[in-house]
Amino acid sequence: MKEYLVGLFLDPMGTMGMTVDEEVDYIKMMLKGWFPNTKLEYKDGMVHPSEASTVDIYIIDFGGLLPGCPGLIEPTYRELLKSIQECPNVLFIIWTVMTALYYKDEIEYRFGEEKEFGNVIFKDRGYDKTDMFLKEFKQWVGEEE
Repeated sequence: MKEYLVGLFLDPMGTMGMTVDEEVDYIKMMLKGWFPNTKLEYKDGMVHPSEASTVDIYIIDFGGLLPGCPGLIEPTYRELLKSIQECPNVLFIIWTVMTALYYKDEIEYRFGEEKEFGNVIFKDRGYDKTDMFLKEFKQWVGEEE
């Protein structure tokens, strides 16, 4: 069984009342529960988008910053988009709705329209969409049902 190295990049605000450390533990717990047959190892610390090529799976939740923080958001998403294009063998997981909104805004700004990449999936698309994420992840790691 192949082992996948996972990199996380989470904003310093945490998510939904969780600290960053609690969110890391939550993400690991969720992935282990959803994909018990997939061997996942986690890179220590936060992995900046410019370092995405050092992992197999890259999870980003960088969207819930306080208003007035575009100086942090815009360069992060520019770098993320660059890495997505330069690292087609890395699976990028957009973890939250807010992150997806910022990501889509950056794509529209860069390309003038929506654009999809085959190595990007969305964990949170709204209610009753988790099955789509699970299916796309399993396809990527070769565990199709």
